[in-house]
Amino acid sequence: YKPATAIDQLVTIQKRALTIERNTTVALEKTYDGNHLLTLPQNALTIQNTVNGDVLEATAAARFVSEAAGTNKAITIDNFQLTGNNLENYTLATNLISTTGSIKKKTISAEIKNNAQLVKTYDGSSDLELESNPVELTGLVGLDEVFVQTAAAFDNKHAGTNKTVTLSLQALVGNDKDNYELSSITLTTTGTIQPKMVNVTQSTQRGLYKTYDGTTTMNPNDLSLEISGTVAGDELSVLAAADFESKNVGSNIPVDIHSLQLDGKDKDNYQLTSQHTTAVGTIEPYVLTLTFSQDQPISKIYDGTTKAPISKEHLMLPTLFGEDEVSLEVPAFASYDSKNAGTAKQITVEGISLSGKDAGNYTLEAASVNGSVGTILPKAVTVKASPATKVYGSPDPDFSFTTEGVL
Repeated sequence: YKPATAIDQLVTIQKRALTIERNTTVALEKTYDGNHLLTLPQNALTIQNTVNGDVLEATAAARFVSEAAGTNKAITIDNFQLTGNNLENYTLATNLISTTGSIKKKTISAEIKNNAQLVKTYDGSSDLELESNPVELTGLVGLDEVFVQTAAAFDNKHAGTNKTVTLSLQALVGNDKDNYELSSITLTTTGTIQPKMVNVTQSTQRGLYKTYDGTTTMNPNDLSLEISGTVAGDELSVLAAADFESKNVGSNIPVDIHSLQLDGKDKDNYQLTSQHTTAVGTIEPYVLTLTFSQDQPISKIYDGTTKAPISKEHLMLPTLFGEDEVSLEVPAFASYDSKNAGTAKQITVEGISLSGKDAGNYTLEAASVNGSVGTILPKAVTVKASPATKVYGSPDPDFSFTTEGVL
C-alpha cells in the first residue's frame, strides 16, 4: 500500500444556537419602588444547548408592565447578553421572554407629628374627634400621594393631663394607597381632656328668703342653685355661701352667692366659670310673741268699768338679736273681761305696736295679748246708822242707815 496523500479543504463550523429560558424555581418579585424595572435575581435564567465544558452566563433587562404593586403581573425580559468562554461559538436564538411576577406592597411606618395637639373638652366620652390628622407616614416613594385615616380614643372619659391616647390607623387612602401596607395599625401617645366649663345661677323658680336674725348670712341649704352646661347623666352639685347686702328686713335685696365649689361623683370633669354669682332676696320680719310680766301685777279697785290701767312694763318682749333697739307702744288702758271684782281675771290688751331704731325688723304675732292675770279688788264701803230715839217703854222707832262709797 501506498500512504494517503493529505488533502487541504476549507470546512465551515456553524455557531451553535442557544436558547434562554426562565428558571421557574426562582421567583420574580420585588418590593414596590415606584418604577417598573426588575433586577433579575441570580439563576433566574437558564441557557439551553451548550456544549459540555463550555461555561456561559446570560444577563438581560426585565420590566413589569407597570410599577404598581400586584401579583401575576406581566414581565418582559429582553436585551439578552452572553458572557463566558467560547462565546464566539454560539449564537442566541431567544430575543424575548414573557412571564409573570409580583411587586409586593412596600411596608411603611406611621409616626405622630411633633406638633400634634391631642386635646378636647370633657364631653362624657373617651372618643377624640380629630380636627387634623396627627399622623404622618414615613417610607413613601417620591411624590406618592398616600394618607392614613385615623381614629383616636382616650383610655377613659375623665378630664386630666398626660392621658393615654390610642390612635387607630384604619385605612390608607390616596392615589397610590394600593402600593403600601402599614407596619402597625395602632399608635400610642398622650393627650389632655380639659374640664368642661359650667355656670351656676340661682333658680328663678324659687326666691331667696330668710327670717331676720340680725346678720346678713343666708343659710346655704335655702339656696336653689342651678348648674348649666353639664353632660346628661353626670352627678354634679355645688356648695356655696351667701350673704345679703344688708341685714335689715326688705325685698329685692342683692345677695352675693360666693365660695362656689363643685361637688359630686363627676366634679373633677368640670370647672366653674366663676366662683360667685348674684341674686336678689327677701328678709322677712322676725315674729315676736308677747307675754304678761309676772313681776308687774295688773289690779285695780272695783270702779264699775272694765278699764284696766296698763303700761309697757306689764308686757314682756322676747330676747332681741344683738343690740337691737325695740320698744313697745301700748294704750293707756286694757280691758277686763267683766267689771266685777275677782282674781285671775282675763285681761285683753289691744293696739300694741313696736317702736325703736330696729322696730322694722320685727313684727308682733298679734297686735293684742290676753291672759288671766288681772285682779279687781272689792271696793270698800262705809255703813252709818241714822240717829233714832224713843221713850222708854214705847215701841222701837224705824231704824235706817246710810252707805258711803257705793257706786
